[in-house]
Amino acid sequence: MKNRFYVIYIIVAATLWGILGIFVRELTARYFTSIDIVSLRGFGAAVCFFIYLIIFDREKLKIKLSDLWIFLGSGILSIVFFNFCYFYAIQNMTLSVAAALLYTAPAFVTILAHVVLKEKMCFLQYVSIAIAILGCALVSGMVGTLVTITPLGLFVGLGAGLGYALYSIFGKIAIKKGYSSVTITFYTFLISGISTLPFLHKEIVLQNMKDSSFWIAVLLMVFLSTVLAFLTYTKGLTQVNAGFASVLSCFEPVVASVISAFIYNEKMSIMEWLGIIFIIISACLSGCISLKR
Repeated sequence: MKNRFYVIYIIVAATLWGILGIFVRELTARYFTSIDIVSLRGFGAAVCFFIYLIIFDREKLKIKLSDLWIFLGSGILSIVFFNFCYFYAIQNMTLSVAAALLYTAPAFVTILAHVVLKEKMCFLQYVSIAIAILGCALVSGMVGTLVTITPLGLFVGLGAGLGYALYSIFGKIAIKKGYSSVTITFYTFLISGISTLPFLHKEIVLQNMKDSSFWIAVLLMVFLSTVLAFLTYTKGLTQVNAGFASVLSCFEPVVASVISAFIYNEKMSIMEWLGIIFIIISACLSGCISLKR
């Protein structure tokens, strides 16, 4: 019964990530660019995690200067790149397709872990990658009669998956060096916020500061889809295998698809739905392989 609650934590986190597109769409309507939203999310999350650590565990604020490159990698190469690509995808295609392309991440993790961390690949992992590629082909319109997204859209969507995958690689390196997941998350978002600050359109922020709905969108994005999502996911990982957690997190594109269809009335072809299903199958297969290990 206790473990069931930890499974619920993972599902809650995936759901909170799945509703992220709502807040991104709201900020986009206010003329915020992808990099603006990345900066707002990064700084907001860093402040919340800092307060959390100051109150509950100050020791986890300590890192070695020689390990700073890890957090620069997770903050810039992963979070900034991932969020920029994902937010661009949300702004230029349906939420369900953007979320589905994001979940090519397990395939990227498999490849990167093999190249960078020298982890061995099994036959099922090759199958998983092949299914992910087929899913992307279906979603993009390369297989079928209609081209639903542009080559740039496909490239950016896959970029989101690659950036998301890089977080796992840098995170794994940091964990091997003894850092907690909360420490990794805090410094990752702190660096992502600092690195994007010079590109923030401050005049747009000033124009919206007096509007309460702007603050509601930002606070919900930061608190629900970032801080609470990461904390519940981390809590779930204390009792749930990482492989099984990655399977459960596939609930995210399902939530995004529901929002896409029922809130934004975004129509999709049968090929797109089939592609989404293939990508989710690929992610689940990757998770099951990890679970067995």
